[in-house]
Amino acid sequence: MEETNWSSDFYSDIFSLDFDSLFNTIDLESLGSKKNSDTVPEVLNTTNRESERAVLAETTNNLPAPDESRFPLTSTDQIQETIKEAQNKNTKRSTNTWMRVWYSWAKSRQVNESIETMAPATLDGVLQKFYPEVRKQDGSEYEPDSLKVMKAALERYLSTQKYPYSLINSLEFSSSRAVLEAKAKQLRMNGYGKRKNRALPYNSAEEESFWSSGLLADHDGVALTNVNFKNLSEHFGFRGRQDHYDAYVQDFEVAWIQIQGRELAKCVRFNENPTKTRSGGLSAKHRKTPQEMWATDEFLRRRPLEMRTSGPLYLAIIQRPKTEVWYAKSRMGEHKLGSIMKTLAQTISIDGKKISNHSTRKAVVAKLKKAGQPRHKIIQITGHANETSLDDYDGIDEKERRTLSHIISGYSGPSTKFFQSIAAKLEFIASSTFNRCCCAIEQICNVFINFARCSHQPSKRLFSRPSVF
Repeated sequence: MEETNWSSDFYSDIFSLDFDSLFNTIDLESLGSKKNSDTVPEVLNTTNRESERAVLAETTNNLPAPDESRFPLTSTDQIQETIKEAQNKNTKRSTNTWMRVWYSWAKSRQVNESIETMAPATLDGVLQKFYPEVRKQDGSEYEPDSLKVMKAALERYLSTQKYPYSLINSLEFSSSRAVLEAKAKQLRMNGYGKRKNRALPYNSAEEESFWSSGLLADHDGVALTNVNFKNLSEHFGFRGRQDHYDAYVQDFEVAWIQIQGRELAKCVRFNENPTKTRSGGLSAKHRKTPQEMWATDEFLRRRPLEMRTSGPLYLAIIQRPKTEVWYAKSRMGEHKLGSIMKTLAQTISIDGKKISNHSTRKAVVAKLKKAGQPRHKIIQITGHANETSLDDYDGIDEKERRTLSHIISGYSGPSTKFFQSIAAKLEFIASSTFNRCCCAIEQICNVFINFARCSHQPSKRLFSRPSVF
C-alpha cells in the first residue's frame, strides 16, 4: 500500500496558486492614493476636465454682452499703461539711465545682466565688484550723491520686477552696502561731494541788473516771457522746468477782487496740478492757502486770440512780430524753458556763480527768510511737502557772511567810522566859537550828503517792473 505524504500535497496545492494573477487584481496605485489622500490632492481625469471646459465656454458664449455704458471694459495692457503714466517722468528717466550704466558694466565684465534673476548672495557679490568699478563715460568718478541715486535706481528696478529683497534694507546686501559707503567716504576725502555745480540764488543787485538791462520787461515777447517765468516761479513755487512746461492756461483764473473796501485789483489764481512732491493719488496733499498773484493779464493778451483761454501756457516767441500778437501757436520747447535764467545770467555776465532756473526758487526763499517769514508760511509759497525740505536753502548771502566776518575779526566797518567822525565834529562844535561852529555844521551836512550819494544812489531802471501774466 502506497504511503501518502499528505503534508507535502497540502502545501503543494497551496503554493500552486497563481500569485501573479492574484496581485494583478489589486489596484495598488489606488490604495496608495487613498493612503496619501490627506496630503496630495487626487488628480482628476483630463478627459472630464476638457469636457467641463467645453461646457463652460458654451455657457459663456450664450451670455449677453456686458453693459459698458457705466463700467467700460479694461484690458491688461491698458492697466499697465495707466501705471506707467502715473510714474514720475524724472524718476523713470533716472532709473533707465542707471540701468543702462549697469548693463554696460555687466556686458564688459561678462556678467548676467538680469539682476532680478540672481540669488541674493550672488547679487550681493556682484554688487561688491560693481560699486567700486562704476565710472562715467569719460572714466571719471561719480559724485557721492550720484552713487546714492544709483542705488535707489537699482532698488526701484528690482521692486518693479517683484524681487523679494531690498538692496537698501535687507541683511543679505549688507556687504555691498558697506562697500558703497566706503567708496563714498573715500571720494569725499579726495575732494568730491562739494557740489561745486549747484545753483545759487541771485542777490538783489543781480536782480536789479536783470530789470535795468531790459531782460525783464514787457516790451517784447522774450522779456515778457522772462518776467512771467520769474513771477510764476516766485509766487506759485513753480520748479525749474517741468512745472512750467506742464502748465496750461486753463490752470489759471483771472479775477477782479475788492481789497478791504478799496478799488478793485486784478488777481491771478492758480489751480495746483500734481507736482514732484505732491503727486496726487488717494492721499493728495494740497497747499492750505490759495495760490494767488496780483498782476495784469498782459502775457495772455499777447497770445493768439483762439489760445487766450486754453492751450499750453508757454508758446514759441515770434522774433519780429507785425501785430500785437507776440507768440506763435506752437508750444515752446522744454529745453528752451529750462535755460531761461541761465541765458539771463550769461547776458549780464555774472561770473563765479552758477545761475539756473532753480536759482529763482532759492532767491524767493532767501527773500522770505530775510523778511522774517516762518518756515510753515514759506512752504505754502514754494510748494515743498514739509519744512525740512528747506534745509538746502539755509545758506547765508554775501552781505550776511561779510557782517559775520567783521564781528569775528572786530572790524567796525565804514558806517561805524562815519558816525564816529560825526561824533567828533559835534564834540568840536561844543567847544568852539560861533564862526567855527558854522563851518563844522557845514562840513557835517556835506558828509551826510556824500554818504547818501554813495550809499543810496537812485536806480536807473530803463523799464518798470510789471507784474504780468
